[in-house]
Amino acid sequence: MPAPEPTRAAAWCRWAWMGLAFEAPVDFAAVRNDLNRRAGRLVMVDRRRQRLQLTWSALPAGPTPDAAALARDWRKRVEAAAGERGPLEPPPELRSLEAVLPADRPAADPGRAPVRWSGWIGDAPAGGTRTDAVAAVGGLLVDAVLLDPRARGRVPSEQTLRLLASAAPATLPGNATRWTAFGLDAAAPPGWAAASVRHTPAASVLAFTGPGGLTARFWRRGMASAWFGGDAAALLGESTPPGLVPVPAAAGAPAGAVAAAGPEPCRPWARLAGRARLRRDLLWHDAAQQAVLGVTVRGPRRAELPDPAGLLPPA
Repeated sequence: MPAPEPTRAAAWCRWAWMGLAFEAPVDFAAVRNDLNRRAGRLVMVDRRRQRLQLTWSALPAGPTPDAAALARDWRKRVEAAAGERGPLEPPPELRSLEAVLPADRPAADPGRAPVRWSGWIGDAPAGGTRTDAVAAVGGLLVDAVLLDPRARGRVPSEQTLRLLASAAPATLPGNATRWTAFGLDAAAPPGWAAASVRHTPAASVLAFTGPGGLTARFWRRGMASAWFGGDAAALLGESTPPGLVPVPAAAGAPAGAVAAAGPEPCRPWARLAGRARLRRDLLWHDAAQQAVLGVTVRGPRRAELPDPAGLLPPA
């Protein structure tokens, strides 16, 4: 699970959230990250103000709607809302997004068709430009709002254009969904869903739930040069419960990874009640990130646990 690699410039990195992969400047920090597929938001700010808001909602079953039609509906709602407020301030004159968004830019994930956005560019209330882009991605209606204080004249900056043009469905072979954020990179198989996320500058955790009571926990601990002595096997032994034994890491695991597997300790009554659980762990040191990363998969005693390395995106 390598870190999200900077792409085509040191100041950009990859994100993948709720089925949408894109590039964002490294100084964009997520301050809200919902995990509800039915409806939610991902909000990013820079050091001064909000810059990006992704809002999604589940589309009803049926043919995927046309992005241009979605944008026209959005424009009608803007005009209707402005009319309800009275003649104080009419809606700004908007410029079509299709007129300025190039269609030949590379996607965030090579081999995936870029997202076809449709929308408008207008003046932001606090200065600069506001870009509203609408698209249908993986059964979701996604609305991206980008605020750029440096742009002028309803012309998006190169930063806005690059972020929109880099967007692509975050799907992997086998219909897995990629999640890339906070130094973590995961591939959730079909039937798995993100359950929780916790992030601090020194540590990040992204948890998933799967069918049959399976769970997976991706974690990262930073500043490894201050506390990691270089012995991954010893660290794995210290951080896993008794009963787990070392096993060979899978062929697709990161270089230097160590693994362990076995039953978790439990009381006799819990074992009789069918609450005993199995566990598989994978741990490795990433020198580029100066971090130690790991994946823990847990499930009922009779379940067949997937290999943690199989939940990592292909290199």
